[in-house]
Amino acid sequence: MIEIIANEPPGLFVDGGLTPHNNPALQLFLYAALPQYGLSWSLGPENLTIVSIGTGGFRPHVSVNELAWILPIGMAIRALSGQITESAQLVLTLMSWLGDTPTAWPINSELADVAGVPAPRGQPLFRFLRYDI
Repeated sequence: MIEIIANEPPGLFVDGGLTPHNNPALQLFLYAALPQYGLSWSLGPENLTIVSIGTGGFRPHVSVNELAWILPIGMAIRALSGQITESAQLVLTLMSWLGDTPTAWPINSELADVAGVPAPRGQPLFRFLRYDI
């Protein structure tokens, strides 16, 4: 539990790495663009730049030998890890495709990077920069 406001009950912090929002760039774009959030910023790469800074990642693997002895809880944990990786990959794909992306980022072996694929209607919605440190 983390104290957020003095003399108030503490709040429970859940790391974004345990949610589909491990990379919050897409949620940030929605927050900036959708009028329901109250910002309604102007779109376009000349008006909106989103910078995503990550710490790297890995592709989870399960070998055939592991499948012979892994318990259901181990398989569930690996499935959750795979889902988190897939969610981060989807966010990176959408942000790279919908935005003007001068820092092209490889998605996977199928897509490579999608920075060169024109955004829908040929108009990038923002400038997107991705870095891993």
